[in-house]
Amino acid sequence: MNKFANTPLDAPSITTATTDGQPTIVHWSLILLLSMLWGSSFILMKFGLEAFTFTQVASWRLFLAFLVLSLFWLRISFKAITLNDWKYILVVALFGSGIPPFLFTLAQTHIPSAIAGVLNALTPLGTIFIGALFFSNRFNNNQIAGVVVGLLGAVLIMFLRADGNFEGNYLYSLPIVFACLCYGIGANTIKNKLQHLSPITITTAAFTLIGPPAGIYLWYSGAFTQVATDTASQQALGYLTILGVLGTAFALLMFNYLIKSVSALFASTVTYLMPIVSIGWGYYFGEALSWVHGIGMALILAGVWLTGRKKA
Repeated sequence: MNKFANTPLDAPSITTATTDGQPTIVHWSLILLLSMLWGSSFILMKFGLEAFTFTQVASWRLFLAFLVLSLFWLRISFKAITLNDWKYILVVALFGSGIPPFLFTLAQTHIPSAIAGVLNALTPLGTIFIGALFFSNRFNNNQIAGVVVGLLGAVLIMFLRADGNFEGNYLYSLPIVFACLCYGIGANTIKNKLQHLSPITITTAAFTLIGPPAGIYLWYSGAFTQVATDTASQQALGYLTILGVLGTAFALLMFNYLIKSVSALFASTVTYLMPIVSIGWGYYFGEALSWVHGIGMALILAGVWLTGRKKA
């Protein structure tokens, strides 16, 4: 039986006490806060891309998050992490945190930040797909329908413009689809393999593996020298600091807490509100969205809703 199948996205009751993995008012409050942080991340990446390459923007995000999380080294016991745990932490580090930022920044070199935020709503569907493929979780009929409907919405966004013609940059939407699958791998790994470790331990250990390589790349790519000599780069780094500290380090701590205390699928429902935030920022800064994009987003969110319904 799929342990996520009976966890509704629109939980009917919100209480202040945790019972058998059911979300509480605290959990829903964290979902709202995460939606603001992660929904704003796409416009922050766009600002970073005005001065840095897409690989540098992603590396800054990882390296700055690593610097913040290193403050927690004294709060955790690395001795408590077994060799087998490190194997799964590496999976979480790469797929849950390391690879997606590069895929998103690559995509945003050609597509608007608002569209990136909308496509990111595929994450719950990726979580379910990966759970069924690698973690022996079984699809129910609602989840199958949700995946189909959500993918249809993604196809509309990726391939069609408002006039019905094919979008020339659709290939640059594909990295976001792969990023959503990566998030699914990370979330399911935490829920199924690392339940005995705290969110702080998982997140800090993961960034201990990927943060230093990101810093080394920034050094050899000349990013540090660029910041020291270029005013525009300094301003861009300010945006990326917000992205790395709040939108990555602290947001991941909250996200991993939600995975462990409720479920991977519940945590991924932050993507319900993220598109609204990303579209709001995109509209404010002059990004144009068509009616096709609105229909596509509605279909994706409808698919996410379907996947969270209890099996009849």
